[in-house]
Amino acid sequence: MPAIVCSGSHVAIDLIPLGLVLYSLRRFSWSFGRATLAGAAVAATGAVAGELICERGWVHALIHHVGAGVVIVAACVLISRALRPHTFAP
Repeated sequence: MPAIVCSGSHVAIDLIPLGLVLYSLRRFSWSFGRATLAGAAVAATGAVAGELICERGWVHALIHHVGAGVVIVAACVLISRALRPHTFAP
């Protein structure tokens, strides 16, 4: 299998947890730290599943698994910033 399959499966596995986290983040006022930590938790979900089935070396894991995790964290921060919260707290 090509190496990009690992990145794609990592992101695909993270879509449902990302949706749940974004829904939950709308209940609070926006915070960079909160959004980053939530994104890291979502990225860890895909990383666990990806690393259990992947048998390639550490360079591959750094590029395709950690790289996909960074993309998920960035997406969580950017999307959560764009969503309107359900709270009136500053």
